[in-house]
Amino acid sequence: MSTTNELFTVKLDTGMPHEISEDFSLPDYMPEVRRIVSCCASPVPENKYVEGCDVVLSGVVNYTVLYIDCDGKLSAAHLNSEYSANIRCGNTDMTGISRESIVSSTSVTSTSCRAMGPRKLSLGCRLYSKIFSASAYVCRESVNVSSEGRTHSATTADELTLERKKHEAVSSSVTSTRQTGDVSGEVKTHPGTKIIACGGGAGITDVRVGHRDVTVKGEVCLDFITEDTAGDVATLRIKNPIEEIITVGNISTTDREAKNASANIRCAAITVSGGDEGVYTWNMEYDIDVIHTSQRNIEVTDDIYSTKYETETETESLTPIVCLKNSNSRLSVSGTKQVPPNADRHVGHVAGKVTVDRAECSADGKLSLSGSCTVYVVTVGGGEITMEEVNLPVKFDCPCEKSDGMKNVICEASVMYADGRLDGDKLTVNAELCLSLFAYAALKEDHISSCCIDSERELGTRGSCVKIYFPEEGEEMWDIGKKYHCRLEKITRLDNGGTLIVS
Repeated sequence: MSTTNELFTVKLDTGMPHEISEDFSLPDYMPEVRRIVSCCASPVPENKYVEGCDVVLSGVVNYTVLYIDCDGKLSAAHLNSEYSANIRCGNTDMTGISRESIVSSTSVTSTSCRAMGPRKLSLGCRLYSKIFSASAYVCRESVNVSSEGRTHSATTADELTLERKKHEAVSSSVTSTRQTGDVSGEVKTHPGTKIIACGGGAGITDVRVGHRDVTVKGEVCLDFITEDTAGDVATLRIKNPIEEIITVGNISTTDREAKNASANIRCAAITVSGGDEGVYTWNMEYDIDVIHTSQRNIEVTDDIYSTKYETETETESLTPIVCLKNSNSRLSVSGTKQVPPNADRHVGHVAGKVTVDRAECSADGKLSLSGSCTVYVVTVGGGEITMEEVNLPVKFDCPCEKSDGMKNVICEASVMYADGRLDGDKLTVNAELCLSLFAYAALKEDHISSCCIDSERELGTRGSCVKIYFPEEGEEMWDIGKKYHCRLEKITRLDNGGTLIVS
């Protein structure tokens, strides 16, 4: 006879940096490049799959290059480059690891852009890809009877009765689900105004877990760089709410389990069309990644003994995963920078990126992360177009569950939108950040994997049918029962500190 339980253990937790670079030739209908103003890059993961002992991540990096053309005007080039990261998992047993069980993230850490000719650009970036997976491990407890040395076989249930010492272990399942969506709208400008470029950001405002799905609410933000008939450059911003209901694979239906979810949204592509009488139609495609966790308590057997027979047990060690935090948060950052004064200069465009350098859980139950947010401000005026960078420190703290053992944090951070304002020689910027937080710990658990019932125990003379035993310091009723081969239900703790044993 045997019993089984599922404990979810960390199978993968690794990452690697990698670089991509590519040369681009601009088509003839685009203006020639005289000077590069700025270059922004964002990764769009498209696929992940298991190949032998490796996990392969692939996608594209979208570049937006703002440059001064041969006529001295601001122009933009939207380019993309494919990437692929082959993450080696060493000697990890890949059994049971599916695409849905892998949580992955890819972020851009640095970008490079060079003009190699009038219509030739060399673009590159350094990326960091991370993977994580928690897979179910079947925790079996089997009991068998050995015939060797037995005077007679154990045939009744009473003879096979075992005393089991159990405790509750916490285990969390983790599922990653992606869903794509799109949203459309119109933007109205003055007749004759043209759109030079369009960038987009998005953020999560609310995540709610249902019985079989997760409802994600968010907001997309589009910044259009426009140029009017007088040659003035400005930014036009559009915000639009979104809502997606995402079916999560293998979601638990047990109401007693603690279920949570966090989500991360990224802009995949933006298209703009029209322009007749200053009316443009836009469409944004986006990806939403949901990390769903379901946490439950599972009984694990620590020890086994029989009152009538000799037993031999084998112990196995596991490291089940415990979810400490799985949620979304918002953070606003701001700062200033002194710039050369110019009365004719104004802010033409603002963009930003955020990098998380450190994320950790403390022993007292606090999740902390720190990093930086770089805000890029394109200023226009006095016949010049320049770009200013403002670096803002990022610090965030929130409570999470307390736990021992190895702790780790997976954090996705993005800039939903950024603003800039010039006041004389002072440039003031602020950015709204969206954080997807998933913190977990791995705790060691020892459990009895098998018990063999062997020869009949020599009980000897029991003497009196009632004994009073005075336990030593730290000695529990389980220790007394195992010492005297007695059922726990036959043991009673007395008020005077003694223990009554009924044989």
